[in-house]
Amino acid sequence: MITYVLRRLLSIVPLLLIISVFTFVLLQYMGNPLSFYLQGNVTAADLERLTKQFGLDRPIVVRFADWLAKIATGDFGASLVSGRKVTDLIATHFPNTLILMGTAFALTIVMGIPLGVLSAVRRGKSADYAITTVSIISFSAPTFWTGILAIVFFSLWTRQRGLPYLPSGGMYDFVEGPSFAGIARHLILPASILAFSMLARYVRYVRSSLIEVLSQDYIRTARAKGLREWRVLFKHGLKNSLLPVVTIIAVDMPQLMGGSLITEQVFAWPGMGRLMVDHAARADFPVLMGILVFVALLVTLLTVVADVVYTFIDPRVEYR
Repeated sequence: MITYVLRRLLSIVPLLLIISVFTFVLLQYMGNPLSFYLQGNVTAADLERLTKQFGLDRPIVVRFADWLAKIATGDFGASLVSGRKVTDLIATHFPNTLILMGTAFALTIVMGIPLGVLSAVRRGKSADYAITTVSIISFSAPTFWTGILAIVFFSLWTRQRGLPYLPSGGMYDFVEGPSFAGIARHLILPASILAFSMLARYVRYVRSSLIEVLSQDYIRTARAKGLREWRVLFKHGLKNSLLPVVTIIAVDMPQLMGGSLITEQVFAWPGMGRLMVDHAARADFPVLMGILVFVALLVTLLTVVADVVYTFIDPRVEYR
């Protein structure tokens, strides 16, 4: 097992290198990173000086080699727009994303697994149909649409009628400053909308997996031994039906940590998703490269973690 994990960790290096090459090349053609400076009184001489300063006049192979050499020392470069270090930008915005996405993910798991179990146990009954309907709405409704509806109803409509309302955007009140209560209050709407958008997949995967497991011979044997139904369901059924859920978690977690582009834009949440959108609009490729490599590293690491978790959930899974 340890040998397998070490081999997987070593395989991350060439994988990240391949991802970096393709990403670096593609970002070079997404726009002119100096277009931000064209909005002011910038002369041709200034543009030429900036081009040389940022190394944009050199061949793409040389630029990538320089970028790779800096990455090896932990230097992701600096933003072409603000001049701030990419590592500082990620360190500033990633905790905000961690708060939002961690809360949304916890809400999704807390709601998704019980609803999936209930839907499987009550298959073909009214509870199953109701949960399926909610899942279809969750899967079909665009996040920006449900987010705007939530702002209109829970923020604008309630405020106009003198009712308690929720903040429509931001992470905290700029007058009061950051506080636990203020951040928690601003977190309710974006985290709930994001959790609702992810709910359908977990409900449907848990439902289908649990239905398949409950039809296995060892479940019938456990029932024949006289075990209580809740013990059969949770100890023998649910545990063995969670393998597909672990796979989804391994895929979703890095995406969540990379930030939700739409949700963070709608609710003006200062996370990684909003950071990526802001700098993509300015073709600030050093920041985009840093974010994408960071997310790719999360994807590969959490995939290894998911493989290890498989062995704890299902003893039949072995890695040699």
